[in-house]
Amino acid sequence: MGTVLIFAEISTMPALRRACQDQGHDPVFLCEHPLPVDHPHELLDPWRSPRELGSEISHRFGRPIGIVNCVEGYVGVAESLAQHFALPTVNGTAAATLRDKSAMKRCWVEHGVRTPEPLFVGSGRVPEVEPDRFPLIVKPVFGAASAGVAVVHNMDELRRARRAVLRFNISALAREGHEHSGLIVEEYVDGPEYCVDQIWVDGLPAVQAVLSKGTPRPTDLMDRLYVADPELADAERLALLDLAARACRAAGVRNGATHTEIRKDASRGEFFVIEAALRPGAGCGLYPTYERAYGLPMFAALIRACTGAQGASADAVPRRARARHYWYNVPYSQSGRITALGTTHGFHDRYPHVNRIIWRRRTGDYLPREGTTYGYLAWFEGVLGADDDADARLRAAADDLVVEVADD
Repeated sequence: MGTVLIFAEISTMPALRRACQDQGHDPVFLCEHPLPVDHPHELLDPWRSPRELGSEISHRFGRPIGIVNCVEGYVGVAESLAQHFALPTVNGTAAATLRDKSAMKRCWVEHGVRTPEPLFVGSGRVPEVEPDRFPLIVKPVFGAASAGVAVVHNMDELRRARRAVLRFNISALAREGHEHSGLIVEEYVDGPEYCVDQIWVDGLPAVQAVLSKGTPRPTDLMDRLYVADPELADAERLALLDLAARACRAAGVRNGATHTEIRKDASRGEFFVIEAALRPGAGCGLYPTYERAYGLPMFAALIRACTGAQGASADAVPRRARARHYWYNVPYSQSGRITALGTTHGFHDRYPHVNRIIWRRRTGDYLPREGTTYGYLAWFEGVLGADDDADARLRAAADDLVVEVADD
């Protein structure tokens, strides 16, 4: 029993708080910037040495028994604090490897984990690429939520994408010191995409499950739709879980949460690991969908794992989804200062499959152009019918939201 430090996104704070309190712990939510007053939190500047940060935490909250990190940008901070306080989620080099996509690639190539072939890594001029190698993926070395990622079909598009990534690095990654981190150009794997979330204890997945992302369109590579698929074949589900586990284990993961993105090449019929992260999917935003779809105690398991209270259990046994529960990242085209957010009259009657809207921005916030940061506007949660055209239905609902901004 004791204090658990948590870096989290707003919507899942209540679930994390309940999971902590149910296990007798005192959750302390650490935030770099003030949040709405109905979410108790403590302000803390995380960008200091582990010694300075650890000293302040000890003085203000006492010695913690665990740390939970749900935010991509704080992966290194959380690992430093785990090492400083000798907490259960110490993962050593895994934190740096899974934060840096170039290190991730090298690790998987060395360990024989199937991943798209990298053609270029760096910030300089990209060498000429033979026309038959296109299409290719261009993405930042650091980042999350597919921000800054593009499919390119020729050298002109590749050069424009390179410039866009370098701008993204300067604008979105400077706080972490990664403004000159460069980009990766890699093979494009075309086919259905999946994600695997796993909660690790002593090098074993204690809880794990799969969501399907469909086949993302090359013109929209943002993390968009994640849906539990009851029809996913057992052999494919097991293959996805095994590949994710091998990728994360190769990187050195032993404790805490991982989120792994995998694609199946439509022509070769093989799975490729796209990338993995040492934190929950969507900053823990996917956990409610896993819980509803699979009946898994994701939040409770995360707290137990991060406080050293859980070993491998029956929850690691793969389960079939019970219904098509989904999580959807709402697309938008505007940018500027938000003046109004809401739903049109009769919205939920027209879109009964949208059970919940989670607004990630508030009136008065600045809404950046989509894809230029790894923030979100809103999420939908709900259940889809077996015959639903999910993409069309959810985009129609997104278009029916009230999102008004002052001109950028």
